[in-house]
Amino acid sequence: MVTLLLLCLPLQALAYSLGGVSPTMLWGSQWMLLVTVLQVATLAIACSCWFRTTTGAFIASYVIGIVMLFGPLVLFGIYTLVFGNGRTSPGNTLVFQVLRQMGLIQSEEQMLFPFFLVAQFFITVERGGGSFWTVLFGSAPALLLSGVFLVLARWFLVPRAFAAPLNPLLEIFRGLDRGMELLNRNRLTRGRVLIKDDERFPRTEPLAWRETSKRSLGRTRYLVRMLILILLPIAFFLWLGLLNSFEACAITAICLTPVVWFVAVLLTAVSSVGLIAGERSHQTLDVLATLPVSGRQIVLQKFHGVRRLIFVLWVPLGLLVFVGALLRGIPGLVNVYGGSWRPPLIVPYLAAGLLSAIVYLPMIAWMCCLVGMVMRSQGRAIITALGLIIGWCVFPFVAIVLPLEIMFRGNVMNNFPFSWTPLLSPVTLPVVSEANEISNMFFREYRNYPGNETLRTSRGGEALLQLFLIGCNFAWYGMWWFAFRTACLQNADRFLGRIEARSALGGSTAEPAPGA
Repeated sequence: MVTLLLLCLPLQALAYSLGGVSPTMLWGSQWMLLVTVLQVATLAIACSCWFRTTTGAFIASYVIGIVMLFGPLVLFGIYTLVFGNGRTSPGNTLVFQVLRQMGLIQSEEQMLFPFFLVAQFFITVERGGGSFWTVLFGSAPALLLSGVFLVLARWFLVPRAFAAPLNPLLEIFRGLDRGMELLNRNRLTRGRVLIKDDERFPRTEPLAWRETSKRSLGRTRYLVRMLILILLPIAFFLWLGLLNSFEACAITAICLTPVVWFVAVLLTAVSSVGLIAGERSHQTLDVLATLPVSGRQIVLQKFHGVRRLIFVLWVPLGLLVFVGALLRGIPGLVNVYGGSWRPPLIVPYLAAGLLSAIVYLPMIAWMCCLVGMVMRSQGRAIITALGLIIGWCVFPFVAIVLPLEIMFRGNVMNNFPFSWTPLLSPVTLPVVSEANEISNMFFREYRNYPGNETLRTSRGGEALLQLFLIGCNFAWYGMWWFAFRTACLQNADRFLGRIEARSALGGSTAEPAPGA
């Protein structure tokens, strides 16, 4: 991994030859990248030593990494909402004042990202670059954390070498069941159970019954438990923000939205990938393929549990969308949602937020299901699916938008239809809608045209244009949803390795002799 950093040297030499870059910034950036590589590597080793499976270690490394990078920022936000009345700043602390006097820190934002060296580097560059001691002190927390990960890896290696199989999610649900049963034993409820598990054997659709009755993320009561686990933190943080002001509540809702989306996409992707890849890894796919139903029906019945999960994940996403719409109805929050706020723009915001959940989650589910059907290993399928999701979100900006920006010298957003190329990434419209910048980003040329006074003055004209853009965006991704679903269902027999698919491809099957 360290040798890959040598690829940065030609780019750094080019940047230095163009001027405006100090030698301290050059070696400082290389040092930051080196420490980041060590940090990620030690985290991955620690997760690999603790978890039994490649899938668990891979997912845990990403989740712990995100908590590590953005956890201090979230904790400071909670502290600000609870104790600071929304106006607390890291620059007011004694620690920041002392470190700044010693020349070890330049900006208060650096204290919010102690383990995120890339963010620290950009903050330092924005402030004019830093000294040797500034760069070294900024990397000290990450180096210390890397040492902790190495110690934990050495500690976990022997005790976890022969760890027994364990389903953490199932253990969490069972713990919640025990807690719910204790709370349910009172004079008011008297132990009544509203949702009971159906233990009856099915008359039809046995695979659907298995997915919704025997899987952790398919059983109704476990899905309700998971929904409570997601909704309680959302309600708690929104309540903390509302105690301070509507502005703090709006900022909290904006910050919670990407977190909930990350959880929803991760759960959907992992559940969908394991539909077929999990059967193959558990060596039960051959038994599944012998069922007297078509491959299309096998996939559709296996998808019942994922469909239930998606329905549950729509609830927190829809809640945040409706909270954002309600807060956008308060005229005093123009500073939060932008100066171009107007009441009719609430309708496009609702459409963009709700359609994002309705279209994106099933699209991701069918795409990941297709990956799981093609790949031979469940761990490799999960890594490939998550890589495809990240690549689909990032690749259009790197391969299309950035070259167009260079070609048009920074004015690509003023040239239709090239201004719509960011929509090739599925994250663009939800992010731009949340920031209330749809018109400024995609209709900038039309808004600035002298003859279009109606768009700048009409309350409904801008909303109609935004709805047209939203409709085009989700029609495009709706076609991808249909394409992934069709690919899974039409090729189900071939991906399952059934005899019908082999004979359809020209394979020879021995027929019994007459009278045999």
